[in-house]
Amino acid sequence: MEKYMFRSLSGNKGLIKQAIPLGENQRGDPFSWHFTKTGRYTVKSGYHIARLDVNQPFMARGSGPDITLLASVWRVRCPPKIQHFMLQVLSDCISISANLGRRGIACDLGCVRCGTEEETINHATFVCPPARQVWALAHVPVGPLSFPTDSVYANVDHFLGQQNPGAHVVAFPWLMWYIWKSRNARVFEDIVEKPEDIVRVAEGEATGWQQAQVEDDVDISHPIPVGLSGLAGTTSLPPVFSGYRCFIDGSWKAGDQFAGAGWCCTSLQVVSPLMGARNFLRSLSPLHAEAEAFLWAMRCMICHDFRDVDFYTNCSDLVKMVSSPSDWPAFTTYLEDIKIDREEFSSFSLSLISRNANVSANSLARQARTSPHHVLFINNFSSHWLV
Repeated sequence: MEKYMFRSLSGNKGLIKQAIPLGENQRGDPFSWHFTKTGRYTVKSGYHIARLDVNQPFMARGSGPDITLLASVWRVRCPPKIQHFMLQVLSDCISISANLGRRGIACDLGCVRCGTEEETINHATFVCPPARQVWALAHVPVGPLSFPTDSVYANVDHFLGQQNPGAHVVAFPWLMWYIWKSRNARVFEDIVEKPEDIVRVAEGEATGWQQAQVEDDVDISHPIPVGLSGLAGTTSLPPVFSGYRCFIDGSWKAGDQFAGAGWCCTSLQVVSPLMGARNFLRSLSPLHAEAEAFLWAMRCMICHDFRDVDFYTNCSDLVKMVSSPSDWPAFTTYLEDIKIDREEFSSFSLSLISRNANVSANSLARQARTSPHHVLFINNFSSHWLV
């Protein structure tokens, strides 16, 4: 993994050193994952990096369901967790005894319920005698020539599609789910559940879920909380407000020498809005520029003794970052400074607004970024280069 990080960073060492933020607090360097924007490791990014040197295309071995069968699972009307379970069944990703044995895990490969030498996912869900009893009690015709078969794909396909024999059994996803749960209860808790009880619970859950889907939709308005808001949607600005409103934005473009920051502060007490714009050496990413713009705007408000301030941005990631700092280790330096500076305000909030509502700050940041010279501007009237 180190060689990939060296390869991605070594080409621009000088620029990266200049762009790395240095906070005012003396603290140890935290660990951060370079390959996601938050700095947190994800399995997806790990697999992507691990396969960078794999040149040959992936070739699947063995037989499996075709893409049509897998796609049909997502059209089944049932809860997403059961859709995901059905997909795992078809993909043979269930931690059944046979699969655990193939992975080198020492366990009994036999079926606890009937004593079969090897317990596969098809056996546990369809073929095992307790499972066959469940399907029979649910009015699914059971027979050696129809259902269940030795193929888990054919057994699942038995219920998919309007023309298939089991299409009338609308509760089949729940039956699969509760058969699996009863198997786990037998293996891990030594609890034997009766087939008729499994059918009753599964059909009851299916009926309740289907009735809930046809209930009249109720229009519920969710107010955006005071403080760190805007995560569920953009904020509508109230016509009457006290204190100050500060609109902020950052501007970043790959290849430019500078990044830009802009803010525009308004209040009922002041006729002309106070504006600020500056540029700085291009930071590591657009989100770094947004964080720097926000931090600079906060400090400008403190210097002007504006302590009752509502900040507004059109960057949703910035709002998420400030509201959940532990999820963004790549921005720890900024977030610790923001946390300290927040204590200077008697009233503080950061809200998400649309880009169209943030035109002034966006224009200030963009023009500061494109200036060939260093810019630092704070005033209540536009400078000539802002016109």
